[in-house]
Amino acid sequence: MRPDEIEALRDAGGRRTRRQWLVVALVTVLVALVPVGIYVVTGNLDHLLGNSEEVTARVERVETDGSCRGRPVDRLDVEVSWTVDGTSGHGSYSRCDERLAVGDSVQVWVAPNGTMSPESPTELRSGLLVGSVLLALAGAGSGAAMILMNRGRRRRLLAARTAPLGPPVRVRVKQLGRGRATVRLVDPAPGVVDPRPSAVPVIHFRPGRRPGTMTTFGILGEWWLHVAPIGDPRRQHGVLVRGDERLWVEFRLPPRKRQ
Repeated sequence: MRPDEIEALRDAGGRRTRRQWLVVALVTVLVALVPVGIYVVTGNLDHLLGNSEEVTARVERVETDGSCRGRPVDRLDVEVSWTVDGTSGHGSYSRCDERLAVGDSVQVWVAPNGTMSPESPTELRSGLLVGSVLLALAGAGSGAAMILMNRGRRRRLLAARTAPLGPPVRVRVKQLGRGRATVRLVDPAPGVVDPRPSAVPVIHFRPGRRPGTMTTFGILGEWWLHVAPIGDPRRQHGVLVRGDERLWVEFRLPPRKRQ
């Protein structure tokens, strides 16, 4: 491995990793705000802020609208009407946890613009909070896992930086998805072992550009592959060369069969 590549790998594990953590934090905050944003755009902001009024409404119609997902109960489509300060209104909602009949009384919340919600502001805020927390945990967990896995790959590549590389083999790279790529021999020859089909890019060096990590952009096409000896029974490193362009990859080896 060239000295500039070693330096770039170490830099990617320092300042770049800190920037990646900042991006994960920003994305986590934005994802956590999605439920609130959707409700603000499509729902009733006055009700969310607690500016709605609780009223007693009369059930005018009850119809079965399929079943509730994951629960052995029917989903009810309920239409209600109410009167507030001499002004009548009506609305409908769907619920799974109620047994209602025409003429029953239910509590609903009516906003100043006349829109109705069957949930109190407190219930609504609690539901949005739970949704936001779950989305934030999912976003943060996914981002953290990606950063940690890529940091582990860079550390393993640095540990193997002095390993000798084999002779060049002509290969074609195709994108597989989820940060992986397929590597196939262009002209298989007798006695030449086909490289591992699935490779994870570790760091990409291109003339005039900063080294890239965590990306499969611009790697498709034909390359010359130099494979390092197998030092880890589960992984093997190699470098793809195309002119002045170099892409270090990590192959995941299949488990050995027990004798």
